[in-house]
Amino acid sequence: MKVYTVGRAIVKPIARVLFRVRYMGHKQVDCQNPYILCSNHISDLDPVFIILAAPYKAKICFMAKAELFKIKILGWFIKKVGAFPVNRGKGDTGAIDHAEEIIRHGGRLGIFIEGTRSRTGEFLPPKSGAALIASKTHADILPVCLSAPKGKVRLFHKVAVHFGEKIPYERLGLSDNPTPTQLKSASRLIMDEIIKLKVPMEDK
Repeated sequence: MKVYTVGRAIVKPIARVLFRVRYMGHKQVDCQNPYILCSNHISDLDPVFIILAAPYKAKICFMAKAELFKIKILGWFIKKVGAFPVNRGKGDTGAIDHAEEIIRHGGRLGIFIEGTRSRTGEFLPPKSGAALIASKTHADILPVCLSAPKGKVRLFHKVAVHFGEKIPYERLGLSDNPTPTQLKSASRLIMDEIIKLKVPMEDK
């Protein structure tokens, strides 16, 4: 937790200088209860923007691609701030189990629901991982949308981070042993709520 707190304190003023970040609805970030934060994904800096918007007590543990952990210094740091690896496209049950444990221990889990970064800023089809974890933990969902001019995060340009209202677990329509149809429907619902939060951006 110390690395998370200190690192956050160091990075926040730097980010303010390098990026014109606008936060909306950040009071929706709950410090007390477990939930799954689901966001779209437009840059490698997305976890940083989201973490800086949240109160430091609301530590968010992001599921991150395993390749990042192979970079020694970066891998050490992101692990210290709560991130954990997932092997994308391989049905990584270990990562899913770890994600469930975070929720069951009262933590907050961060997932980029599209599964990969959008190169154009356009929304990609949602993956079912968040819905699957929700079905096993009965966690609510906090939708978040990141927006930037032309979908590109660039130095000294605007970035918007818009938090929505939580989606109650009951609204997802999931059973404890969800069918593929239920998972697809729940994932689409989450994605639709994220899309509603998109902020029109002018490159000025």
